[in-house]
Amino acid sequence: MADKPLLIKISRTTQLTRPSMLRCATQSHNQTRQAHDHIRKTGGLIDVSISSKLISLYANHQCFDEAIRFLDSVDEPSSSFYSIVINSFSMFNLFRNVVCLFREMLCKGVFPNGYIMPAVAKACAGLSAFEVGRQVHGIVKVHGFGSDNVVQSSLVNMYVKFRRLGIEHKVFDEIPEPDVVTF
Repeated sequence: MADKPLLIKISRTTQLTRPSMLRCATQSHNQTRQAHDHIRKTGGLIDVSISSKLISLYANHQCFDEAIRFLDSVDEPSSSFYSIVINSFSMFNLFRNVVCLFREMLCKGVFPNGYIMPAVAKACAGLSAFEVGRQVHGIVKVHGFGSDNVVQSSLVNMYVKFRRLGIEHKVFDEIPEPDVVTF
């Protein structure tokens, strides 16, 4: 079944209609592309929430090349933009892509957030990349994610998969307040 044209009878896009256009665009990749083209032509890409939604739509449709192109077109992408794509790569077990995009993000001077680190730890475990995992652990320490139970739990899981139980126990013991996620 062909996609219905998304932009029929839309003569003027306002802040109010852009979000509704993006809700419609969740149905298919073609509708996402139509919405993106229309929003770009009307200047809507200045809005950070619209830009992040478009990146998310491309990634959720597994259109990673377009998500990356869009990410590259953003003047100063935040860690939130990178988080969307990195977590989508992780969801589809594209671990090399996770690590490559994470490295690129760091090289561009963008600091990671707590949403990125579990995906990167999972990627390291999935690639059996112990040394990269240790570097990720160092980044976690340097950037102050030591009190984030989700991040710490992802490191515990990573070290278990590496069969490095001594390190895993040490990381687990450093978790300030273990909770349900931790166990």
